[in-house]
Amino acid sequence: MASIYKRRDYWYLQWSDSKGRHRKSLGKISKKSAEVSLKKKEYELIYTPVMQDKPQNGNGLIIALLAISAIAIMWLFTPFLPSLFLSLLICITTFSFFNKLSKRYSLGLAAIIMTLAVTVLFILPLSYVMMVGGIEVSALIIEIQDDFQISEIRRILDQTIAGLPLPNSIRELLDNTLRNNIEGIVIALKDF
Repeated sequence: MASIYKRRDYWYLQWSDSKGRHRKSLGKISKKSAEVSLKKKEYELIYTPVMQDKPQNGNGLIIALLAISAIAIMWLFTPFLPSLFLSLLICITTFSFFNKLSKRYSLGLAAIIMTLAVTVLFILPLSYVMMVGGIEVSALIIEIQDDFQISEIRRILDQTIAGLPLPNSIRELLDNTLRNNIEGIVIALKDF
């Protein structure tokens, strides 16, 4: 508990609690003032609530709010998810090259080099393919809406696939897929 004692002209307050043993100098005061300080400290020690190890049930609300916020963030980023996953894929595939560059050059210069390399090797060719594909597909949609003949559509489809800047294996896969599903695609585009 608590006690007071006097050493020379100074009074000291000494107490023990859950954190250990403590001593505080009260200075040059009267015995009555030292006893008042002792009573205050004993009152603090007796009426200080002891933290007990109880399971806390208030975490359920925080977990529910966290789940709701995660769902809201996913809903918010839904239009951007394909782009985010593409950037994640590019980041994962180029990280080892960045580490090699960062050993040779400073981090800033390595970051600039990797940014330029990713732009030239990934983003510009992908943008070109998407632009050409969009132009060709829009021309195909206009042609389908104007003239609804399967033979003409197949001819235009062959021209479109031949005009895409893709490897032959991808062209063949695309050609086979479109030929097998041409009627369903044409009906869907005609209604579009």
